[in-house]
Amino acid sequence: MCIIYNMEYTYIVIKPNADEFAERIIGELPCEVEVLASHVILPPQFWRSFYVVHRGKAFFEDLVSFMSGGRTTHLVGYGEDVIRRVREAIGATDPAKAAPNTIRARYGRSVTENAIHASDSPASARFELSCGLTGLLDYGYIDLKRFIELKDRFLKDEGMEDE
Repeated sequence: MCIIYNMEYTYIVIKPNADEFAERIIGELPCEVEVLASHVILPPQFWRSFYVVHRGKAFFEDLVSFMSGGRTTHLVGYGEDVIRRVREAIGATDPAKAAPNTIRARYGRSVTENAIHASDSPASARFELSCGLTGLLDYGYIDLKRFIELKDRFLKDEGMEDE
């Protein structure tokens, strides 16, 4: 039996400026990937909830407007040490400062239009997956059966104490 001790997941969103390249970008991710919804448009209220950590910052409304103005693809990446590995593959938030051959260096246009979002910690991954699944269910991009299957698979211990 193979046991992976550092199994993690990360919530990934391919942003509107790169959604046409979603399949290519998915192939470049250094992890196993579960596609939750492809090429979907979600309203501003979804993105205001998803990016709540940025509320009050100068770029917040521009980010919400950009994200709600085009198609996005939603994924869960999983594997050993996946948060670090995916963030390394996507590059710095500013595509101009991203290492060559990273996803943001190749597909990003600006700090806002930087092609891809990925969770930066296990806590943000839990929040983003919960928010993402709920939004995809609420707006009809996944059905209840898929919602429950994904929640059980990735968030099964949410709110449970160690035994």
